[in-house]
Amino acid sequence: MDDTSMERADVAATEQAMEGEPGQVEELAEIKEELTGLLQKETGEYRSVYRLLNDVKERELYKQEGMRSFTQWVKNFAAHDAKVAESLVWRMYRAGEVWQTAIDYRASRGADTEALESATLYAEQLALIDSVARNDLGRRDELIGRLASGKLTTTALRSMAKASVASRRRGADTKGGEQADVQDAKAPSFSAVDVIEAISGTHERGRRFASALLEGGDVPGTSGVDDCARGADGLLAGKRPPKAKSTITTLPEFPVRTGTSRAARRIDLLLVENLTCEWHEVRLHGIEVKVDRNDLLRDEKFTEYEPFVDYSYLAVPAELEADAMDMLPDGWGLILVATPTADDDGDGGGHEAEATATVVVRPSRRGGDPAYIHMSLMTVAIKLGKLA
Repeated sequence: MDDTSMERADVAATEQAMEGEPGQVEELAEIKEELTGLLQKETGEYRSVYRLLNDVKERELYKQEGMRSFTQWVKNFAAHDAKVAESLVWRMYRAGEVWQTAIDYRASRGADTEALESATLYAEQLALIDSVARNDLGRRDELIGRLASGKLTTTALRSMAKASVASRRRGADTKGGEQADVQDAKAPSFSAVDVIEAISGTHERGRRFASALLEGGDVPGTSGVDDCARGADGLLAGKRPPKAKSTITTLPEFPVRTGTSRAARRIDLLLVENLTCEWHEVRLHGIEVKVDRNDLLRDEKFTEYEPFVDYSYLAVPAELEADAMDMLPDGWGLILVATPTADDDGDGGGHEAEATATVVVRPSRRGGDPAYIHMSLMTVAIKLGKLA
């Protein structure tokens, strides 16, 4: 086969992948509809949710929608299709996974599974068992058996889980030697604080970054975040507000109430600006920071911040670009942060250089919910001392 024929074959294969396999696209649509019904009703049917999600994962049905990974598909499905909290989807999936693993474990040992299959077990209880037993299938089976028979209460299980987490933390704090050296070798040389500093930093450097972020900078083919969504919200009263000033403000650790945790969750960095709209409409940009691969891959909640902002971004070290792209939700931007290195100022005196941030994917979705955006703006106003 010559080069031209190979190129044509590659193009055809790509087009087929984008269009999806016949029948599987319709099947995936049916799965999504069923999942949405189960999740929005909050029926607690984690077993059904798990089976449907696992089908998408094992058969790689997510590729029918152009997703690069199962995780990326779940994030998009939760935020943009089912419109439920991402953490709820993962919680139901994990509970079903624990339950199915327990069934498989008993079946592999020739034990009866009927009692377990008919037992009333809640997602929270299975999550607690998973926290206590971890990968010890025998221990997990024992706890599930005791819980199903009424010999173990949920309250006692919570205490056991709390003690297990505390024990693991103490163990992590006291580890040293060779294992710590290996961990340090894999760890990034800067923290979330460094990333936030690279993005916001001093007022002037923050404005320079905002210029690249919002107005296109030196990234080819960009002309800003959007066209200011010219409508009633962009035109305001049809004229520029008097005494309006161009400004940008960055607020780290911005609290939002997602309803999925008792305490407020926090957007790592909120960027508030009125630079992208001719009529000085305020825009909110939420930036989620991940500084290591483990933290990035284990995240199960950052899409829950999307309703509170106009535009969403993921910021990671440059070496994690491929991993970030594999899970970047539709419409999100991607910011790469370069590790600071020792610099030489030319006179022989080296100094610590600052981390630098570059926008490599721009957000295209203005996904904020008006009610949640209003809540965010009120919080911004309070934090900036604009309200009594």
